[in-house]
Amino acid sequence: MTIETGMRWGLVAGIGCFCLHVRAASFDCKLAKTPQEKAICGSPALSAADERLAAVYKAQLAAVPAVMQGTFREGQRQFLQALALGCAADKPQPLATLAACMQPQVEARIAALKGSVSRRGGTVFVTEAVTLLGKDTNSYHAVEGQESNPGFGTVTASWPQAVASGPQWAAWNAAITRETQRMADPEGDKDNPTGWVDGWASDQEATVAASVEQVHGDLVSSLISDEFMGHGAAHPGESYERFHWLLRKGRELAVSDVFAEGAAWKPFVTRKCRAGLHAQAINGQDITYDDQEMSRGLAETIATTHNWSFSRRGLTINFPEYAVAPRVSQPEPVTISWMDLKPYLSPGFTPPQ
Repeated sequence: MTIETGMRWGLVAGIGCFCLHVRAASFDCKLAKTPQEKAICGSPALSAADERLAAVYKAQLAAVPAVMQGTFREGQRQFLQALALGCAADKPQPLATLAACMQPQVEARIAALKGSVSRRGGTVFVTEAVTLLGKDTNSYHAVEGQESNPGFGTVTASWPQAVASGPQWAAWNAAITRETQRMADPEGDKDNPTGWVDGWASDQEATVAASVEQVHGDLVSSLISDEFMGHGAAHPGESYERFHWLLRKGRELAVSDVFAEGAAWKPFVTRKCRAGLHAQAINGQDITYDDQEMSRGLAETIATTHNWSFSRRGLTINFPEYAVAPRVSQPEPVTISWMDLKPYLSPGFTPPQ
């Protein structure tokens, strides 16, 4: 596996030295020792992916400001460590099996690295990443042939950081980091003082990813997703939220920043959402709602800015799983135009143009 010229390290997990090189020419397969090295040498597809990973990493590292390069390197080191541990051979197995384990993870890392430097609203953002490894605390009996108990869980988290000076962006950098940590923490502790905790990864495999959706004037809107599979769980889970931040005020967006005080916006938005939900068809059938459950779910969903998205078209209400319908009938978001919302908007709020 390749990273940078001269960068090598050993990983302690009973798997030996998983050595890394910069080019295929410097990766002498005659000297391959570990199962992972041999799997790379024995699989043309994995070898090609390894080279693409090296090229993308090198290009993105060059684009990252010097002050962030140490963190960027650490994120890559942690990915490689998790890859080596996750695809380690507890007992002898065909190299093709090992290569099949490594291939999708390398491909996913390539895709993540390609989007690690981006620009929104004239501001450059660099994606930082961390990989948490947590020892399993519970035992379970997996269905034979479908799943095995790896003994530890993995959480891969990534979040953007603005390459901009000044206290406003520094406050946002800290806020989006905390919010991503809250999504990664199974307890959802927003005031966690200790940073990233390996224990969050126990008993699950999860990917938490934050990205900047738009920068509109003073407003920075981000999407944070959490896709997870508990060890021994019947099916995967997922959750999504939007995180809106006001740069000049140095705080998260509040409902009162969008809607005028005393305006009857909730009944209006509720009616619009009801109409939109009833008009949708999921899986070829009209959604059947329990009216009482829908009312309760809509009230909670609408009142939470984490479920809002902003665009030129209007305000979009996104519905979390189980908020207004069963998981199998997950409804699509409902968008309400700014023209329709105009009578209810706060005088200080400017919709995206």
